[in-house]
Amino acid sequence: AAPGLRPQGRRINYHVDVEAIGNDTIFLAGTPETLDLRARILYRSETGGVRVAHPSPQGLHYDAFSLLEDPPETAPVLYPAPILSLASRSLYLQLPPLDRRIAELARSFAAGSANDLERARAIERRLRSDFGYTLELPDRETPDPLAYFLFTRRKGHCEYFASAMAVMLRSLEVPARMATGFQSGIYNPVSELWLVRASDAHSWVEAWIPGHGWTTFDPTP
Repeated sequence: AAPGLRPQGRRINYHVDVEAIGNDTIFLAGTPETLDLRARILYRSETGGVRVAHPSPQGLHYDAFSLLEDPPETAPVLYPAPILSLASRSLYLQLPPLDRRIAELARSFAAGSANDLERARAIERRLRSDFGYTLELPDRETPDPLAYFLFTRRKGHCEYFASAMAVMLRSLEVPARMATGFQSGIYNPVSELWLVRASDAHSWVEAWIPGHGWTTFDPTP
């Protein structure tokens, strides 16, 4: 950030040890501001993902300092306000041919909402409250898995919820994308460490909220 424009908010220092699993991804909390890592090259994607050029046979070990995300309802509006380019807006509004009921459902969920933040919260809330969570896969393939999830089965795992919310937001002209990573984990009070396993993998949604930029939403119950 330019001098005097450092974003306000909560920050955290943390150390990460990743087992040697042939992984090249750097897992980070929030938005990293500093990263202390023994690596010749780091790659950063357009969406903010960070990875090393080659996974280490000894695993990855690094320290980071990150800005944590506060809910937009309580976080101050960023200044200067982030701008989503026209090319990115077009990209994150793209949709395949959809069952027309999906857009109708999105409009019904967001009815009465005054802005994009309220629309996103309304869809997040309805998916959390009206649908069920299960790790069991459907017993048969369907030509339209999203419509089957929303109108027939009405239960699924996090990828169903995240893709449903992202698609419904795009149908309302709100730029949205799926994000994947890890959540939760188990805290060990003796070692004062969090243990995060593959079973903690999770998918959620990022929507572009004016004044705040990419903002996290999690529609999974």
